[in-house]
Amino acid sequence: MNQSKTSTRLLLVSAVIILIILAGGPLGYKYFMVPMMPSLMSLVLAFAGGLLLLVSAVVMLFIALRQRLLKDRNLLLITMVLSSVPVIVMLPQFIALLSVPPIHDITTDTVNPPVFDAIVPLRAGAPNSLVYGSGLLAADILANKENIDYPQAFKAEIHIMPDTSDILENESNPMHAAVLSYMQSAAYPHIRSLDTSLGIAQAVSRAETVLGEQGLDIVAVNAEKGLVEATETSFWFGFKNDVVVRVTALDNGSRIDVRSVSRMGISDIGKNAARIEQFLQAF
Repeated sequence: MNQSKTSTRLLLVSAVIILIILAGGPLGYKYFMVPMMPSLMSLVLAFAGGLLLLVSAVVMLFIALRQRLLKDRNLLLITMVLSSVPVIVMLPQFIALLSVPPIHDITTDTVNPPVFDAIVPLRAGAPNSLVYGSGLLAADILANKENIDYPQAFKAEIHIMPDTSDILENESNPMHAAVLSYMQSAAYPHIRSLDTSLGIAQAVSRAETVLGEQGLDIVAVNAEKGLVEATETSFWFGFKNDVVVRVTALDNGSRIDVRSVSRMGISDIGKNAARIEQFLQAF
């Protein structure tokens, strides 16, 4: 019986190690206090390693088929499957990162965003502020708008924006909110307030139900203020994203506004907008 080549077995072992790195980075951060940057770099390493192994396995499979090395063929097929996992998992994330603006605070009302209440103390120490418009890369974008390799869909929009780099020093400056609103509108023009025929109490109850169905943990329900607050925790890294739903009275019903904010990270790769859109569709 022909034994498989050492190089084939080594390739298979490498594929297994890459999978361990892929899962170990996020879980290490979530459960074992591994720093954020090494955890994120492990994902990049897993993607690059998986892609390299996949290409190598394809080349070696071609050789094995020509030389009729059946055992090597089987091991290489397994290697191809294993090494494709990090590529399949991470490629959509990288594409999303490059196709959306670097923001992490999304709301249906950019003029008067819903304000968090009960969740505020739970975010103590969180890198991202709840001040609307804070944490932007706006200063860098505006100062270098001609040179930044920004997604094509937004280049024209940024080009016509007034040069506001001189008033972006203070995160509470209204221009911060204006810049964030501008960037959100360009990326997610469909994120808008929802008017319903429901009364305040009914809308609050419905909001609580929908958030629960989305898998969020309800933090507080305040029918008097018309607020429902909830938190989502991601599976792999344990990242927390906070959501507040504000219900205000209209003559013939109520208006629903939603805000979703990540506790850390500059870009949410479109997750907050998707969460709000899912909520509004389910509501």
